[in-house]
Amino acid sequence: MNKANKSSNNTSRLTGIAMQMMITILVFTLVGYFIDTQINIKFPIGILLGSISGIGIALYRVFKLL
Repeated sequence: MNKANKSSNNTSRLTGIAMQMMITILVFTLVGYFIDTQINIKFPIGILLGSISGIGIALYRVFKLL
């Protein structure tokens, strides 16, 4: 493999990892938002817990892949 193909392959892999992280965090945040709309509280605890959980799971998956 030449240098251009390695660079392209690396870029594709890292882009895929970034997209997985973004989607995981987004899904968990949306689940938290849905929970907040169902229980009608002033402090957005569902969004907070959902986004923190999404970040934790996304980081775990990245470390597992690398």
